[in-house]
Amino acid sequence: MERPTELYYFLPRNPGIYTVDQVNNNMIWKFTFTNNGAYSCTNIYFASLQLQDPLGNVYEGQGQATFSWSVAVGQSVQVSPSFAFITLGTRYILHLSLNVGGCINSTTVSNIYQTETFVV
Repeated sequence: MERPTELYYFLPRNPGIYTVDQVNNNMIWKFTFTNNGAYSCTNIYFASLQLQDPLGNVYEGQGQATFSWSVAVGQSVQVSPSFAFITLGTRYILHLSLNVGGCINSTTVSNIYQTETFVV
């Protein structure tokens, strides 16, 4: 499907880098989002950020997963949400959906969506 040029696409090229913190029983992710659009945006946030295990259990992102942020044209921002669990050796599906708004032309794009499968 062809993407309209006036929309903003912030999904990272790499799905994210994560660190497993076994002491605190959580996983911290680092996503870098770049504004490749024509306008700066001031209200970008995760509409949904979840991990799903093979049994169908869903884990919601926490911390910076609940924040909103701004990105100027051609600039990047790093966001580090966390998940309060870890089970090593388990395959998870990352579900990521962004809401992009607060742009100069008042365009809001919801549900820019991406999934990735990975093993912790």
